[in-house]
Amino acid sequence: MLLHNRLKYFNKSGVNINPVDRYNLYVTIIDPLETGKNANIKAYTDYNGSIVYVEIIDGGFGYSNQTYLRFDTIVMPTSFIETSPECLTLNEAGTITAYAIPEISSLFPFPASYSFINYYLPPISAGLIQSENFFVLEKVIDEDGNENYTFPRAESYGPYNYDSHYGNGTTVTLTIPIIPISGYVNRATTSLISEVTNNSSYQFKVGMTVLGTGVPTNTSIVDVVSNPDGTYNLYLNNALTSYGTFTGQSYLPHNLAAGSEIRVVGMSEIDGDHLITQTTTYTISFNSPVSGLGGSGGYYVVPIIQATFSDNSDEEFFFYTIQYNVDYPTIVKTNSLTFQFTNPFLSENPDNFSTGNGEFTRILTSPIESKVFQLNVGLQADYEGVYDGIIQLTDVSFAIPNTFAVLFLEGE
Repeated sequence: MLLHNRLKYFNKSGVNINPVDRYNLYVTIIDPLETGKNANIKAYTDYNGSIVYVEIIDGGFGYSNQTYLRFDTIVMPTSFIETSPECLTLNEAGTITAYAIPEISSLFPFPASYSFINYYLPPISAGLIQSENFFVLEKVIDEDGNENYTFPRAESYGPYNYDSHYGNGTTVTLTIPIIPISGYVNRATTSLISEVTNNSSYQFKVGMTVLGTGVPTNTSIVDVVSNPDGTYNLYLNNALTSYGTFTGQSYLPHNLAAGSEIRVVGMSEIDGDHLITQTTTYTISFNSPVSGLGGSGGYYVVPIIQATFSDNSDEEFFFYTIQYNVDYPTIVKTNSLTFQFTNPFLSENPDNFSTGNGEFTRILTSPIESKVFQLNVGLQADYEGVYDGIIQLTDVSFAIPNTFAVLFLEGE
């Protein structure tokens, strides 16, 4: 995953431009006795909407043993989840020292927060180009255990399963697994399918879409509970409209689109990185000379990052690169850039991540990349005035993009 919370942004003078956090998921500390003060806690989610880390920035003091955390979603639809006081650890001074993440079936926003930067460009005469170079590094713990900075890193998402593949000599199509559901729906608990048997080689997972008679659109699994007899109880986000014996199916949406990139593993003839050319609800297709029907395997989704000027930016702002392999250096302008933060070492030497409740940080198991990510921004206007540009840094690996940084620029 991309730890955007540890990205550091610098201008061309080397000055840290210090983004502020804006939250999609806010952690509220509730002390019914109202004796606690000054604690500051934030949560981190993964792409699947699960809370993966709770960072205690400041444990505060004076909190009672009745204190608990509430997770409030700021994006629509707004909601909140309250957790037990037993999840918190306090010292004698009432300082929050640890939090044990409970099993929470709700799916939270991803990312849980994003970085926001206000930046002002120096004035420039009409017709000339004002340029700024933004440099991005990731703060990490290096192999020697020291704080250091490296080119930003992002692991591939996954693994995900495909059930079979077929090639016609020009295109290979992967089919995602579909798990039959056979269980029972009680009239009193219509958002629960109980006593579900699973004869598939795949497991039920939170986030799977459920289909069947009496199942509303956009129904998904929010919790999976194993029973002693080997059956499962599937808790759903919607109430079903039919009762009694239930027969249906479930699948995990791939959430990919043409232009996404995947890395296939476990099936040598189609192993490797592939650019998606077409998708349907149950299939993923890419160009390949492989022919014939094949078996199951796995794939990862390669992280793709995009920098764009939003639609409400003034057109006088642009990204630029310098083209040198021509008669004279030429500025090439664009309003969108696509790039990757992947690292060649990650597949064989995955990084570790901090545990506990301290700073959520990447811990390297491979060398530092001694380079920076550079974003070149220009402003050129034919007339005097004040111009605004809004840059969005977005993870576009899946069909639904996720913005992790916003830079609001103003120039004149």
